[in-house]
Amino acid sequence: MTREGSDLQPELVLGPLRVNVHAYQFTSADNEWDANWLFATAQCAADGATVRVTGSFLSTSDLIGFAQQCEQLYQQLEGQALLEPLEPELRVTLRYIDRAGHLEGRVQITPDHMTQQHQFVFTIDQSFLPKLAADCRAILAKFPARQIEKARGA
Repeated sequence: MTREGSDLQPELVLGPLRVNVHAYQFTSADNEWDANWLFATAQCAADGATVRVTGSFLSTSDLIGFAQQCEQLYQQLEGQALLEPLEPELRVTLRYIDRAGHLEGRVQITPDHMTQQHQFVFTIDQSFLPKLAADCRAILAKFPARQIEKARGA
């Protein structure tokens, strides 16, 4: 098994996007900000193009928020869900495009945001939203959000 996850089953699947989370970026962090960054690999592929990023571009709070938004999107049948990490390597937008329950997905992914831009656009059915939220929660079960208590007197 490689750290990049080339031989792993994807933990999060959304249209052409596949994501694997390998580890916390900082296993012995002493603050919540650093403690919740995840080392991951994301790959998006469609006819003629494959873009892959590996690094610490995703946090536990990103997955928590995206799972909640996917659940809300499924229940309300309108609006959008966003996976918008602070780091520029990956962005995902899901939004309803018709009353039949179809969603447009947009994945913006780049291994080098200074010199490259890649966007994949696809359509999925609303029935995929519960599985997507469950995928996020399964990752969070393996890598829960960590809270670091401040030392007394600090």
